[in-house]
Amino acid sequence: MKKINVTLMFLGGWFFLSGGNIDDRILSFWHQYSLMLIILAYFGALIFVRGIVLSPWVFLFPALFVYMLVTGFFVGDVGTEVIKVIAYSFVVVMAAFAANKLTLLAFLETLVVSLFLLLIVNIAVSAFLPHIGLEAGKFEGDWKGIYDQKNALGRVGALLMVSSMLLMFYSRDRAMQLYSLFALVSAVIVTLNTGSRTGLATGVLVALITFAFGLIYYVLKSNYLYKKAFITILAAEFLIASLLVAMNIEVIDLFSGHDGVSIYGNFLSLTGRLTIWDFALTHINGVHFWFGYGLDGFWTKENFYLFGPIQGMGNFFPEDAHNGYIDIVVQGGFLGVVLYGIIFYLVMKKFVKNDSFGFKEVIVCFAFLMLFLISNITESYTTKSTNIIGFLVVYISAFIFFNDSDGKKIHVFPFGYVKKYLKWNGE
Repeated sequence: MKKINVTLMFLGGWFFLSGGNIDDRILSFWHQYSLMLIILAYFGALIFVRGIVLSPWVFLFPALFVYMLVTGFFVGDVGTEVIKVIAYSFVVVMAAFAANKLTLLAFLETLVVSLFLLLIVNIAVSAFLPHIGLEAGKFEGDWKGIYDQKNALGRVGALLMVSSMLLMFYSRDRAMQLYSLFALVSAVIVTLNTGSRTGLATGVLVALITFAFGLIYYVLKSNYLYKKAFITILAAEFLIASLLVAMNIEVIDLFSGHDGVSIYGNFLSLTGRLTIWDFALTHINGVHFWFGYGLDGFWTKENFYLFGPIQGMGNFFPEDAHNGYIDIVVQGGFLGVVLYGIIFYLVMKKFVKNDSFGFKEVIVCFAFLMLFLISNITESYTTKSTNIIGFLVVYISAFIFFNDSDGKKIHVFPFGYVKKYLKWNGE
């Protein structure tokens, strides 16, 4: 178990780095991909030696990628996307391996330790190598660490905020709880220094929603006499608050790189995201409405010349929609949205009907699912092959499927069976 922990800690570092582009002054493009291939090969060998048990349900995630790849054959060009599908399929197997071999507590410990070590590296780079670790220009002075943009470090901070909170709640070890609290405080401080509003908002929002869900779940499972009244009042308060916010929200500076929303007169900058979303949705018509543009088929230089520049954004043309759901729409169309909805419906159905989970397992699974769903509002993770947020949602889905008593399991690369077969033939 310790060897697996160390291995996943090493792998975790790569996944966390892949959450955003690394500053090219630290690692070149080929260095990053060479590191990825080495780790993939190492993990492949580990799976072959130790064996793995999978639920066929986890292959629903690569199915979405395969669908968008096939769509690309008919409505766009297909090139490196084939490699992307293969890489993502292997990431799914890696996540399933982690769910199969590690307890939820061991995985949380590995995640928090890996993220905290990465946070230390970013603090050191920001403090001692300001020409690399600090933003210049529009966001001058904000921390970005080893990444090429501050929001990437902000996402690492948000992830550590959520995972350390969960570990503090899950672990019974007092030393681990204190360490988790220290990691949580450190994550908040670093996220504040990045100036990443989306990162801070994601971490805080996931924490609050998880706390509210935990409270509701606890009350529903208890024997309180007035629990139905309590839940009804809580739901009514939430509905009223949501309506009040919706009635007092206003879009500001659309078609510019400084757009955002005003909520009760308080401006929340989205730095061009609303403009990008509007641009993407404007070009979903005809056959693309039904099938999309295929995997990575929309955000291309060819389309940039075809469609013209984004109004108010100059010559800036993004690599994604900065919204995971809009990326599903533009790459998979209506059918892609339906397929994605079916996948998450099946995950949530298995999660809700799983009677083998205790209170803590339910809270952790819910928190990671919310982290993925909320993160994709301002960032694109749904169609990215290698990122820690995508890895986590597949991991937690595999954990749910693996612990489902009705889910049929299949053995993949069982090295022990190979040895038995060779021994039998030798006799």
